[in-house]
Amino acid sequence: MYGLPNNIDLNFLIQRQLLQICFGENEMIMNFDDNLSITLTSKCAFSFDGDNLQIIENYSTSASLICNLIGHFINEIKASENGTLAMNFSGNNIFILYDDDKFYESYWIKSKTSIIVV
Repeated sequence: MYGLPNNIDLNFLIQRQLLQICFGENEMIMNFDDNLSITLTSKCAFSFDGDNLQIIENYSTSASLICNLIGHFINEIKASENGTLAMNFSGNNIFILYDDDKFYESYWIKSKTSIIVV
């Protein structure tokens, strides 16, 4: 919906450990250490241990796959102006968030000091 500014600094996500994933009917919440969370309501993609990237549009049917990220750390962040956010996790795991709805929020990142809505 909003995309990401080309100068956004998301380095506060680096080295955050994923502690918990919560699944709802229409959202997924990823809780990290240091009071950081990412709530996702759009499609995403996941690659576990270097395997092929899998598009995920239904969180509940892919929950067991996504839960493989629990305990891993974010090592690298790549953001695009179109709102795509790629997170490289430890263990050669990749998780990508997409801003795929022009009318509604696709995801938001909440830290101790700010909320970023995309």
